[in-house]
Amino acid sequence: MTFDAKKQRENIEKVRQILNPVEVKLDKWPVWFKKRFKEKTGKPFSWTSGAETHMVCEAAGVRNFFDHCGTSKDGYEIFLVSEPYASIEDFLSAIQFAKFYDLKIRISPNSFWYPGSTTRIEFSEKKNASEK
Repeated sequence: MTFDAKKQRENIEKVRQILNPVEVKLDKWPVWFKKRFKEKTGKPFSWTSGAETHMVCEAAGVRNFFDHCGTSKDGYEIFLVSEPYASIEDFLSAIQFAKFYDLKIRISPNSFWYPGSTTRIEFSEKKNASEK
């Protein structure tokens, strides 16, 4: 049996219609995260086609778990999103990443990139110190 990319794309679209995941604008980083990066590291955020994921993870002291990442909006909230083919190491790194940057984290099986195969990891700003 050979791989059929067209059939795969069709199946992804069918699943998206059922699950209705929120779209991710790939390679777009929320302004609030760029500010948070500078606050935490003292360095400006610089975008260089993929290198930024290594930069932000290295600063947090975690392995790079970012894949199919960007910005997503749900109502008025803007999220930094990664949708990796996740492993337990990815989840642990994402949790440590959220702690380092003082972010809320939400993990969901309803991903946009490849529903059913990738996992959605969303980060958002904490509005106050009591939020987790």
